[in-house]
Amino acid sequence: MNTNDNGDLHCRRIFINEIKTLLSFNETEKAKSLYYSESFDEKWKALFLSNLGGVLESLVINDRQKEEDRKIKEVKVRHQEFLNSLGVNYLGIISIDTTGKHRATHCYNCKENLDNNINIECNACHWIICECGACGCGYW
Repeated sequence: MNTNDNGDLHCRRIFINEIKTLLSFNETEKAKSLYYSESFDEKWKALFLSNLGGVLESLVINDRQKEEDRKIKEVKVRHQEFLNSLGVNYLGIISIDTTGKHRATHCYNCKENLDNNINIECNACHWIICECGACGCGYW
């Protein structure tokens, strides 16, 4: 183990102890802020969080869900605006379905990567909706 590994291990131990101390004093918001502020790799932080469980895990999961919901709302608005600009009626969206056939592609409009495990789909054309609002309704 080199010096950098020892230093990193020491920092992780301090991080873990500080989070646990904050939680023991019911300082959940401070613990959450510390969790987000540290730049340890996300895989390690996710493992730490699942091992820790409890209140902090619930708060972080709740934050992630709120962020996902916010993004979906923004994409829905952009999609409605995109369809309106084409004179196409908005028929809603299809929620993210990780159980169906996986599709990954790119947006013809802005060239961003698309993935139906991450992005919602248009109920009219069944194409993946890009964050720019484009779907297959505008491709033709």
